[in-house]
Amino acid sequence: MWMKSNHEEVQNFTGFSRLKPEFYNSWANYFVRFLEEYRALGVDFWAITPQNEPIHGLLIEGQWNSMGMTATEQKTFLMQELGPAIRGSEFNKTKIIMMDDQRFSVVEWSRVVRDPLFLL
Repeated sequence: MWMKSNHEEVQNFTGFSRLKPEFYNSWANYFVRFLEEYRALGVDFWAITPQNEPIHGLLIEGQWNSMGMTATEQKTFLMQELGPAIRGSEFNKTKIIMMDDQRFSVVEWSRVVRDPLFLL
């Protein structure tokens, strides 16, 4: 909660929010730790996604714990933090899936996020 923008605004888990950029590195390291802990229990993941339904945390005033990401924010997080953290770990074969949200936005989202110099 403290890493999200809505903590300062409403001090709440629910509603509109974003991951604060100063916590991108911590969030990426959390993913690696998550994978380590599950592997210790005998569970391996073939893929992860940086944020489930990233549009919902920006557009829908839900009563559930949510966090939104724009395509640009997701690209920055993937390129600067999550991609390098996963690729530099023992989980470097784990796929990273972007934009697991609404079909109508997949084409535009992928135009923004994909980069020919950085292949996930």
